[in-house]
Amino acid sequence: MSITPTNHQWEAIQQTAEWYSDAAKSFQFSPPPAEDDHVAWQTYTPQRLTPGIDPGQAFVFAGYAGSGKSTCVAALIEELGLKQDEVMYMAPTGKAAKVLTGKLRDSGWYVPATTIHKAIYMPQTQKSQEIKDNLDRADQEWEYRILEAAKGNEGARVMFANLNNHDLQVLMNRLENELSDAMSDEGLSFTLKDRKHLPERTKLIVVDEASMVGTFIADDLAAFNIPILAIGDPGQLPPIDSDHGFDMDTPDVFLTEIHRQAAENPIIQLATMARQGEYIKPGKYGDNARVIRRRDDDVTLDMDSEAMVLCGTHKKRFAITGEIRKALGITSTGPVKDEPILVQRNSREYPSLVNGSILTCMEDVGDLENGAASMEMRVQNPDHDNIEYTLKCPQALFEEHHFKKRGAYSGNTKAVYHAKATQEHLDWGHVLTVHKSQGSEWDEVVVHDESGVFRSDSNRWLYTGITRAKEKLTIVV
Repeated sequence: MSITPTNHQWEAIQQTAEWYSDAAKSFQFSPPPAEDDHVAWQTYTPQRLTPGIDPGQAFVFAGYAGSGKSTCVAALIEELGLKQDEVMYMAPTGKAAKVLTGKLRDSGWYVPATTIHKAIYMPQTQKSQEIKDNLDRADQEWEYRILEAAKGNEGARVMFANLNNHDLQVLMNRLENELSDAMSDEGLSFTLKDRKHLPERTKLIVVDEASMVGTFIADDLAAFNIPILAIGDPGQLPPIDSDHGFDMDTPDVFLTEIHRQAAENPIIQLATMARQGEYIKPGKYGDNARVIRRRDDDVTLDMDSEAMVLCGTHKKRFAITGEIRKALGITSTGPVKDEPILVQRNSREYPSLVNGSILTCMEDVGDLENGAASMEMRVQNPDHDNIEYTLKCPQALFEEHHFKKRGAYSGNTKAVYHAKATQEHLDWGHVLTVHKSQGSEWDEVVVHDESGVFRSDSNRWLYTGITRAKEKLTIVV
């Protein structure tokens, strides 16, 4: 580790280690038995927990920006003596997973983090096929028993030996209903995986950016009966349309001390002021942070700047995107070559296209076509060896900028809905909302302060926006 934990951090690490010692005894991952020994898919399918997670299974390790959470996690894993393949590292978004992977690498752990979604969910179509396969097996067993009965035998094969004829019929009826639901429920794109899909050696799940995890996903994580270490920042925004899945208000451990190195960083200073609700007046804050008026903004429309621009509302985002495109001299209503393209949703077909990724448009698309539901574009992914894709996406997501309104589009409603359900979700990436930026980091960030829009969450909103910057920050008020 590059940084030695402080005494305060070591106390937190020891508390966490004590929790894990107990949790590891009560919550153990057990791989399913061999298929011919039992009905693995029936017995070991996780069930969502109601009304929540067993307090002993999850441990919330909280701390503000600069408190050294990443340092503590690395030290904890060493303290526990866990091997790299015994810990699953997860984050709510693809960008957050990428950031976590970088933090692990800096701490000497060369293991990839994944999104929670990828780790514990599977496409609904895959689930439908699994149910169908299981139903076919049950049907074959029923036919086998009928033939054996005709011979005067009462046989049952090993896989279903634990089920009498009545229970086998009940199982078949249940599977038929599940298959019907899975194939007809177009609104459910993904379903919870079986335990057999997780690595057998998993002894601990570490969830970074846990403040972004809602109750439903947290309960699904708990269904695998593995200890969960939830790492989060209680100062950040809560999940959209959900309560915290892990209790950030009363965490099990709370790092309150800020690293000396971090405390001297103007970005951390501004973040602390925002979190505490202090007035941040315009001016320079050290060599790498400043607060300026809108009229003095020399970064947002600077074509040479590589800063990520953040704001609060989609209305503001549409407006700034339009200003940037105008400053670039772009007259086309559709994307043009070299424009940044935002991935709005994890791709089902391409694992490297994750929510929050910024792609590069490789050729002019042309003007948006009135009434069209879809459009096609060639993009490049700089985060994955500049691999190129030719993708179809809903035109409606770009039309929202044209009409300056969420949900606005010119195409047929049914066709637009189908496009959104089946195609890649792409949009302009010149500007992101702070909500969308959660879990991501950039070297330089410009935050257009709209904190007043969010009322009770205004401090959290500004704090979240500020902490997206690693090296340089501009706040536009």
